[in-house]
Amino acid sequence: MNPPVLFLLGAVALSALGAMVVWIASRPRPEKFGSSIETFSRDLDALAPPGGHSVRPKSAGKRSSANKEMADPLGQTKSQQQPRPKPGPRPQTRS
Repeated sequence: MNPPVLFLLGAVALSALGAMVVWIASRPRPEKFGSSIETFSRDLDALAPPGGHSVRPKSAGKRSSANKEMADPLGQTKSQQQPRPKPGPRPQTRS
């Protein structure tokens, strides 16, 4: 090979190696196991609307002993839910 081509390949190899070293050195390193989750939560709190209203409930997943029945997404307990009506025959369409 020609010496200018070898010089060019060497320069490309050295710059790629240097770029990899800089990239590895500049990566953020988590300090502990849940640090990325805590960072995400902190970012969400920073984006929250002013007024002190928290979007997340403080006792997520915990239910009081007075309300032991499971509630559906509409807030009705099982004893308040109405049974679903059975589907009837489908109307026939003419083609």
